[in-house]
Amino acid sequence: MSEQAKVKSVKSRFYTALMYLCIYLIIVSLPYHYFLNENYQYLLITIGKVILSIVILILFKKDGFTFEKFDLKRVVFFIPLLLLCCSNFGILLFDKSILIENPNYLTLVNSACFCLVTALAEELIFRGMAVDVIKTKFNKPLTLLISAAVFGAVHLIAGIFSNPLGALIQAGYTFFLGLIVGFAYLYGGSIYLAVFIHFMFNFLNDSLFEVMCNADYNATYFLVNIGVGAVVAIYAGLAMFLFEKKKPEN
Repeated sequence: MSEQAKVKSVKSRFYTALMYLCIYLIIVSLPYHYFLNENYQYLLITIGKVILSIVILILFKKDGFTFEKFDLKRVVFFIPLLLLCCSNFGILLFDKSILIENPNYLTLVNSACFCLVTALAEELIFRGMAVDVIKTKFNKPLTLLISAAVFGAVHLIAGIFSNPLGALIQAGYTFFLGLIVGFAYLYGGSIYLAVFIHFMFNFLNDSLFEVMCNADYNATYFLVNIGVGAVVAIYAGLAMFLFEKKKPEN
């Protein structure tokens, strides 16, 4: 492929990724609460994400794009990242009174479906498409930072008008989550690993935690999460350093 053709291909992929990112932003930020109750809001958003995921998968297949399978030799390096997925439960070390006596686990069925669809749609867009474009211009560490920043920015934009403070907090932890799942995708070589970690983070830290605990989001809650995040970040940074050091020379 000539240099001109390569540039044209990158531009085409960039505009395609941008288009699907904008569509996703519309799906998650429409003011559904004005005309739908909460259950129907989640249903409509889930349907939108499923349709978008299917369209993207069809697009990938049409372009001959295939996702790499797990590199079993590397998977072990990413197991500690799962600590981040249950960081909220760390607050139980300081306050067990927040545990709910008779939690309703049946609600987790719907939550699991929503978390899975969300993880799949977001990983296809932000890792499968966005990272694929960004890494043509930058090295892996910079690609990781840029893609995570885009991930956080989209979540900020989606909620800034309805809940500014909540949107800022969400943008912060989605940026960090973007770093972790981006690391898993870029260095683990598989989007399935990124989807799995993303799903576990949403399901355990959000759905399961809310069913099992009646937590007050106070200073202890944030300090525990920051502490767990720092440990995971240090580990991921060391692992990334080792991967970069062992990278075969061209």
